[in-house]
Amino acid sequence: MQRIVANLDAESDWQALLDPQRPRRHLTRRALDLVSGFGTLLRAWADAREPGTLWTPNTVDPARLTDRLPVPRLSSTSEARPTAPDLEWGQLDRVSARVNHRRFAFELSHSLGIQLAGSRWVENLEDLRRAVSTLDRWVAKTPLSAAGRERVFGRHVPDDSTERRLHNLLSRCDGLLVEPWLDRIEDFGVLLEIDAGGSRFVSSHRQVVDTSGGFLGIDWQAEEPSEVSVWSEQLGTTARTVGEALSREGYRGPAGIDVWAWRGEAGSVELNSLAEINARLSFGWVARQIGIRLDRTRVCLRLGSAQQLAAAGSRAEPLLLPDTAGHGAAWLKT
Repeated sequence: MQRIVANLDAESDWQALLDPQRPRRHLTRRALDLVSGFGTLLRAWADAREPGTLWTPNTVDPARLTDRLPVPRLSSTSEARPTAPDLEWGQLDRVSARVNHRRFAFELSHSLGIQLAGSRWVENLEDLRRAVSTLDRWVAKTPLSAAGRERVFGRHVPDDSTERRLHNLLSRCDGLLVEPWLDRIEDFGVLLEIDAGGSRFVSSHRQVVDTSGGFLGIDWQAEEPSEVSVWSEQLGTTARTVGEALSREGYRGPAGIDVWAWRGEAGSVELNSLAEINARLSFGWVARQIGIRLDRTRVCLRLGSAQQLAAAGSRAEPLLLPDTAGHGAAWLKT
């Protein structure tokens, strides 16, 4: 029987592996419900010839899964997580924890001389105040977080309310990545397969985000998107370097790099070619696999609310219906 583990909450386990003395951090019930529902999209990898099990952190109502994907419906359970799964979102070992930590990508980008100007790693409020003193707008991110969770936005020196939020985050982790908040105009992703010999480029895609960088979806196509092709040489160099670094650390499996372009004050377009490393599956991988299963060369995957799904109208092919609160829908935009 095939066993798929949709542990989209892997960040909590990674933090516990790296810092077992610190109180374990848990996602909120709302966040767990959302990632559990979206985790059912991993059924795109299911073997249609045999029934399988799909583990999610919280139980998902099977009635929410549509038959748009040509795979059997898998059971979803929040009971004991299967050991030695056939497929999992994130591998639960110290190597995976270390390379998914934001400091790994930050230090790698610094060594390559491609770090975002003004970015800093801070371990206390005093360091953070110095880091943001010259920045107009900024964002502080926890070391292990995804989908826009656990971030604080600010302008110049933080006020008392913002400092309290930052203090709360710092009490639960070993530091924060502080970056200038820039005028982002395009977000991309690059998919890699990592093995002992380095890495293999798989594909690239466009990422759809909201005004605060929150994830909304993926536009994947078999051929390289034109928006990405203009950066091919720079992205190729970065991807090879990231793949080699992950391989040296001992990581094996799927990985992705988040990349975004931004507009400078003089109107020039710049590229942050190593915004984030995801040494795990990602929704870019999910969109690609959906394309393979449905035999499509283009897939526009969207995640959102019942209202957003309804607004898409006849152009939406639902994959996951929203929960009773109207959250957690997934569909293909046609």
